[in-house]
Amino acid sequence: FKDCELRVIGHEPGSGQFTGGIGSLICISECGRLKVSVAGLTHKQRGFIRKNPNNSSEGLILDPEHSNDKFDNLIVNVKYNALSYDKNGVPSLSLPSIVEIRTDVLEQVGYMKLKNRRINERSFSSTSKYGICTKL
Repeated sequence: FKDCELRVIGHEPGSGQFTGGIGSLICISECGRLKVSVAGLTHKQRGFIRKNPNNSSEGLILDPEHSNDKFDNLIVNVKYNALSYDKNGVPSLSLPSIVEIRTDVLEQVGYMKLKNRRINERSFSSTSKYGICTKL
């Protein structure tokens, strides 16, 4: 897997058991050329809590205190299999999934700033001018 940082600009509504909550996050690269829908949220992040905290078999309910726009404008670290393009040259990520919601940063971090630093022993690339945007 490869990973990058993207900014959340919205969400897709949940469906089925996630109706009323968040289905996936709509994210964009710093340069604006890459826009993807990213999956991988937990039930709690989607806005759901257990009906009975002591019995998981009773199912989930929508948390009345949840806000579907709480992730807007945050940075998320996203893992993906490959960067690809459609027939019109529009870039996309193969199987994007959230690794981490970055509440500790407000800007996407540049690869050059991190290239000499290991992050969780994985190769890091970002959406800044030194990262995925240069590959688009």
